[in-house]
Amino acid sequence: MTNEQTHEHDHEHHQGRSIIARQPHRPPPCEADDNEAEAAARRQEEAHAQAGERGHTDDHGPGEHQHGGQAEEHSHDDHGHGGAAATSSPDEHRQAGAQQFPSIECAVITVSDTRTELDDKSGALIQSMLQEAGHEIVGYRLVKNDAQQITQALTHMLASRARFVMLTGGTGPGTRDITVETVQSLLEKELTGFGELFRILSYEEIGAATILSRATSGRIGNKFVVCCPGSSGAVRLALSEILIPELAHILREMNR
Repeated sequence: MTNEQTHEHDHEHHQGRSIIARQPHRPPPCEADDNEAEAAARRQEEAHAQAGERGHTDDHGPGEHQHGGQAEEHSHDDHGHGGAAATSSPDEHRQAGAQQFPSIECAVITVSDTRTELDDKSGALIQSMLQEAGHEIVGYRLVKNDAQQITQALTHMLASRARFVMLTGGTGPGTRDITVETVQSLLEKELTGFGELFRILSYEEIGAATILSRATSGRIGNKFVVCCPGSSGAVRLALSEILIPELAHILREMNR
């Protein structure tokens, strides 16, 4: 290469370097995106901080939370679930129920094709357990597995002073077990939780055989009706673990 050509090449090389040197520094695309994302995150944090400062100046009434500028009250149905601040605890509801219904008028209906009033152990057990809990028995009947007899007996009890009617028997899968279907046709609201909890507790005693029980409950007017299996063990479990502890609470809610 001649000196002239060498000089020309060097000049172009230096000129290229000087052009590159004059270009502003631009980070690679990924780096630029990261820097922009960080800046956006900082702006968002600052906005949240400012909003938080404004929120702390708001006056919050008791039992209320501010959401989007709107005061929102917790309903009674919360019962303290989900960590939300509820108006009162389940224990307080039970206490209020016990004060409102210290003694409850109860009626018993046994559904059986084979039992008599003399050997109706389950019906007698229901009455004795309710009385021991301080409640009053205002009616008792024993009927066959017949829809008309069951309906007439239940209608009669509901027309009386009874606030709680417990039917025992006829809740299985047999052809003549029609207590549940008959009562369900009269219920205004079915409370399936009783049957669900009863089967959970029953499983601990009899295992998977509990699936044969179709126990259920519900309301008719402002009265509470329960369909329970006919065995003495089932009756004792239902009353001691579920019904007696919650009976006043349930009636309080039904009469609100």
